[in-house]
Amino acid sequence: MIRLLQLDLSLSIDDLGTSYSSLSYLQKLPVDLLKIDQSFTARIDSSAEAPTMLKSVIALAHTMGLRVITEGIENSHQLDIVRRLGSHEVQGYYLGMPEDEEKALQSVLTETATHLLLDGT
Repeated sequence: MIRLLQLDLSLSIDDLGTSYSSLSYLQKLPVDLLKIDQSFTARIDSSAEAPTMLKSVIALAHTMGLRVITEGIENSHQLDIVRRLGSHEVQGYYLGMPEDEEKALQSVLTETATHLLLDGT
């Protein structure tokens, strides 16, 4: 992993909070980016605790100097919340549905990809 970083590549932890993606890896691995699983955003509209948990995870990532991608954005309310909480990027059906390879490539080439930068970088 260190050799990959020396090649100016970025490493991320995907789907934080699920399966083998543990918080302990944030201390062990030389990652640049934390991708928060959609399970953290799924209940954001219906649970008072969900935004608090998401806020904590995003704050932890910021404290460690990591960029944050939040998955599972399905409506404008969720987008507004994660934007306010400091997520750098988002993914989800609200921004676009999954596409086949040819259509996805065309989307990227025309700058309408389903990955939205929230901080202008």
